[in-house]
Amino acid sequence: MQHHDAPGAADPDLAAILPAITGPAGEFRHRQHIHLAFLAVRRYGMPEATGKICGWIRGIAAYERAPQKYHHTVSRAWVELVAHHVEADPECDDFDVFARRNPALLDKRLLSRHYRSSMLAAEPARHGWVEPDLLPFPWSHSPAAAGHKVGQGGMDGYRMSTPPARTPGQRKQDALNRLENDVDAWVATADSATGTPYLVPLSFLWDGLTVLVATPAASPTGRNMQATGKVRLGIGPTRDLVLIEGIAHALPAAEIPDEVGDAFAAKTGFEPRQLADPYLYFRIHPQRIQAWREANELKGRELMRDGRWGV
Repeated sequence: MQHHDAPGAADPDLAAILPAITGPAGEFRHRQHIHLAFLAVRRYGMPEATGKICGWIRGIAAYERAPQKYHHTVSRAWVELVAHHVEADPECDDFDVFARRNPALLDKRLLSRHYRSSMLAAEPARHGWVEPDLLPFPWSHSPAAAGHKVGQGGMDGYRMSTPPARTPGQRKQDALNRLENDVDAWVATADSATGTPYLVPLSFLWDGLTVLVATPAASPTGRNMQATGKVRLGIGPTRDLVLIEGIAHALPAAEIPDEVGDAFAAKTGFEPRQLADPYLYFRIHPQRIQAWREANELKGRELMRDGRWGV
């Protein structure tokens, strides 16, 4: 996200803070988000910092003409995590030092320890606050909801702990939710003659049984799938991964039913049927599906084998 002068113009507090965070390039990404939360928590305390940050992030997203990017639970959760660390190290007033002491805060995957992806993707989390559905935060009560400064809830220091392994049924449901809601996948194929691997990101549509992707017919990925019919898909971040091995069948754009092509375009924002270069759609039939988050889920990660669900 690129920041300019306008987002802070309507709020003198934000205008005073933002230049030191974004720098000449005007970047506002995850590190800048954490930096802003750090300064707000130190300046205003909790819970006022939560309201400030959520309002500022919403305003920045609106200025960037992407109001849909604002996510209330994510925005508030990061403020509370930052506030917890600030309370544990109250003398630290330099963000670079704070970041070096608390590197986990710069890893966007941290929230996946506390929330299922399906929980964060749901509308209640996007527009309001929802509590973690995996690992509770390390304080007994939500600081913002309780209306007091972080530290009055008996915190004993944030420890990175691994959530308990999910049941097979929950893993299947989470995998299906990711297939339904994610837009992009890493697609791996190999040259039939040389074995040279190719890895590309492609948008996809899940219909409940198969995965539909589209790529130029002459591309390495397109050629490989036509020649071998073999493909692997990686969906989701490395700590919430769905890995699919499948058989791919090529379909010319002219053979795609209108309702399927329309559904693909609506989900992905990509319309291969209108491009001059010839594209092929590939319908991928999953043969093996694995899903895991942490090392404690490596056992039992296989959910489907030989095209049949095992759970």
